[in-house]
Amino acid sequence: MYAPENAFYPEFIERDASVSASSSLRRGDVVAQLTASDADLGATCHGLDSDHCPCARLSYALEAGDTAGLFAVDGSTGLVTVAAADLAPHDGRTATPRIN
Repeated sequence: MYAPENAFYPEFIERDASVSASSSLRRGDVVAQLTASDADLGATCHGLDSDHCPCARLSYALEAGDTAGLFAVDGSTGLVTVAAADLAPHDGRTATPRIN
C-alpha cells in the first residue's frame, strides 16, 4: 500500500481570522469559513484525492483566542459557528481565534 510522506504544511487563505460577537447572533449561526490548501495533494500524492492521501487531509480547530468558548469550528468543513447560548454579555467584542 502506498503511504505518502507529509512534505508540506497546510496554508490558510486567512491565517488570522477574527470574529465579532453580536447580541443578534444565535447559537449555530455561521460567522466565518476557514479555508486551507495543502500542496501535498498535488506534489506528494501524485494525483490522489485527499480521501486517499492522508498527508493532504485537512482538519480545522480553534486552538486559542476564544477563552470564553463563544465559537466552535467544524473540523472537516472549517465552518465557524456561534457556540454560546447568549452573546449579549460579549456584544461588540472581537475574538481572534488561533486556527490550525
